[in-house]
Amino acid sequence: MSSFGYNVLGFGAFPNRSKTMDIECLVVAGGGSGGFGSGGGGGAGGFLEVSTTGTVSDGTEWTVTIGAGGARATSATNGAAGSDSSIAGTGITNTTSTGGGRGGRFGSHGGGAGPTTGGSGGGGGFGNNPSTSTGSPGTSGQGNAGGNATISSASNAATGGGGGAGGTGSPGGFLSANHPLGGEGGAGTNWKSLGTSYAGGGGGSAQQISTGSAVASIGSGGAGGGGDGGRYGGGSSPQQIQATAGSANTGGGGGGGGSAAFDLQGGNGGSGVVILRYAGGQVATGGTVTSSGGFTFHTFTSSGTFTT
Repeated sequence: MSSFGYNVLGFGAFPNRSKTMDIECLVVAGGGSGGFGSGGGGGAGGFLEVSTTGTVSDGTEWTVTIGAGGARATSATNGAAGSDSSIAGTGITNTTSTGGGRGGRFGSHGGGAGPTTGGSGGGGGFGNNPSTSTGSPGTSGQGNAGGNATISSASNAATGGGGGAGGTGSPGGFLSANHPLGGEGGAGTNWKSLGTSYAGGGGGSAQQISTGSAVASIGSGGAGGGGDGGRYGGGSSPQQIQATAGSANTGGGGGGGGSAAFDLQGGNGGSGVVILRYAGGQVATGGTVTSSGGFTFHTFTSSGTFTT
């Protein structure tokens, strides 16, 4: 049947619809874990911002992968690097953020092993050889370097904080010969000034085993989910504090373990997160969908699919 100059059967056979969209993306990888016993803080996961502009057709799918945080070491080893996060699909490229670097461990025969390069570098672990107790660099454009460890004696040590998206990890230091101070984790970054920071580095640890006053100060994790370092304060009444993990879905690095002599473990790295936003009302699915300030947000805390 024909009417008004067209075939009624044509209804329902819509062409492929498309529209011009500006989509802004934050891709944060998993943070590295802190090193075992007098270990350095883990580096934050890579912090990567991506924007895409152009025509997006209905039904376009992007695969979102969320990187896990590095698992803490349960024996005398370095921490573990975090896993990468990414977005992949038609029309979007260069969207892989690199997992955070591991924290260096205690080294009883010459120094803590240097951590690997990550989104942000891990902090250096305790050792008698400063050249092997250094923090590692970060990945350019995604993070910053971890801090070095500082050794006062064979039993007193302050390890480096892991690097963060917004700053380097601080080196370990001493307020006095018997008062080690773990390095602070590098600060994370507040994406789009929305009030939440991501990718903070893990704090370094402090160990004071020599006789005398039992004083040791941990390194704080960086704003953006970094875990605090552990500590061991010597003397007749030792005080032990376990390192804390990086916060989930922030890419925060785990804190460094407090003492090798007492098997204090570093903290796990925090898992990553991916956030996509565009102006106006919802025109896509995937993740947790919210609206604020004229934008629609899709937040992925686990791997999934973003579909227009």
